[in-house]
Amino acid sequence: MTVLTEQNHTAEFLISDDPHMRSRDTAQVTAPTDFDLLPGAVLGKKTADGVYHEYDPAAADGTETVAAVLFEGVPKGTTASRTIVSRSCQVKASKLAWLDGATAPQITTGTAALEALGIVVR
Repeated sequence: MTVLTEQNHTAEFLISDDPHMRSRDTAQVTAPTDFDLLPGAVLGKKTADGVYHEYDPAAADGTETVAAVLFEGVPKGTTASRTIVSRSCQVKASKLAWLDGATAPQITTGTAALEALGIVVR
């Protein structure tokens, strides 16, 4: 029997957000060339161009600072206008997508940064 693994769905990570979609913004998001960014991906924002990328605690280009969570996916190797959540919401910890290989201390630091933005991780 074939086993299928389901990916995260749009906004599946979101428990609740503010009325009138105040928690959400639209931004340019770039996915890496080798994999899709899934909904729930934790994002950092490059200081040079203001484009959101996958949060990378080892970087030195702005993406080392948590800035938002991706609401909907981005296909690999593309830059697209996407919805992000950047404040005043609750999210499921189990549905957040962290950088592959992120350590427990990096995830703890990233979670604290989300909470500082008003994104409560449950």
